[in-house]
Amino acid sequence: MQIKDVRRLKDVDPDNFCQEFLDSGPGEPVIVTDAMKHWEAAHWDFTFLRKRFEDKLLNIASSMKEAKRTRWIKMNEYLDYVENRESHPLRKLEGRTPFYAYTLKPFTKYSDLLNHFTTPYFIEKNDLYATLDPSMRTAMNPGWIMLGPENTVSALHQDFFSTHTWFGQICGEKRFHLFAPDQSDYLYGGHADPANPDYDRFPKLKDATVYVADVG
Repeated sequence: MQIKDVRRLKDVDPDNFCQEFLDSGPGEPVIVTDAMKHWEAAHWDFTFLRKRFEDKLLNIASSMKEAKRTRWIKMNEYLDYVENRESHPLRKLEGRTPFYAYTLKPFTKYSDLLNHFTTPYFIEKNDLYATLDPSMRTAMNPGWIMLGPENTVSALHQDFFSTHTWFGQICGEKRFHLFAPDQSDYLYGGHADPANPDYDRFPKLKDATVYVADVG
């Protein structure tokens, strides 16, 4: 694979950003380092999550593609697992990777949490999602909260509705492997793993170009 770094920007001009990264260009990802500086959500921690969601059931999975490893668990118990993974009973039930809570969609029921963050300033004027009827915005889902211990993995996938996605990391660090749409033929329907490439099984992956970024 040809590996490209992701550019890091700040003090972005919204019009220039839209023209360069959304309206045209090769579909290049970018990290904007000052996108969350006014977010209340940037200060969320486990104490906050326990208070707001203590008995909320989460659907967790040891792998997005291992349905047998999926189960329901209360938020408090899951956070106990994240904080004390080695000694927690769930440790013995893991598959190849830790249990990951990647389906939490709380913003319809807990609408006040939408005030804890804003659409990033560099796309606010060009955010078509904001122009939708409120019922349509609810149907499309205002966003996810994803939680997990070290080494959780999101399998290679394409986001819903093929939309541009923005992602903010509140705690810890997440490594992204990102491919432009014209690289799809090299990815075997998402079964290839760019983090641990198996060129014997997926030889076309050698010809792919991947953007790699650590977001903290």
